[in-house]
Amino acid sequence: MGCERHEAALAAGIGHFVFTSAAEADRHPEEKVPVNLVSKWPFEWHIAALGLPAVILRPVSFMENFTGGYVLRDGTPSTGLAPEVPQQIMAVDDVGAVAAPAFSRPAEWVGRKVSPAGDELAPVRTAVAIGKVLGMPLP
Repeated sequence: MGCERHEAALAAGIGHFVFTSAAEADRHPEEKVPVNLVSKWPFEWHIAALGLPAVILRPVSFMENFTGGYVLRDGTPSTGLAPEVPQQIMAVDDVGAVAAPAFSRPAEWVGRKVSPAGDELAPVRTAVAIGKVLGMPLP
């Protein structure tokens, strides 16, 4: 599905392609597992194989994930990380702030692979921060 778009961009002579991937998508390139961490790697590989002049943005986990049932379930934070293992996070709007210069200054950005992050917090610190905002301590 996405590969056809890459080929169409190349055929159209696009001189600057910005692709939003996922942090560490290249960490296990031999795995073609359909999970967010590695599911975008085949697309990155295809873009490179085509020789498409591209910028690869690999944002980390989004802070907004903590606002709904994805992480916060019945008032309790839920994560697959150990309580003290730090996780890089960033706001979705900040992806736009990083992408803006990638679009506006292609000569500086083409060929780069960037993994932007806004902060790094362990789950216990994240729970404290969310609890302060909610006005109640979280387990």
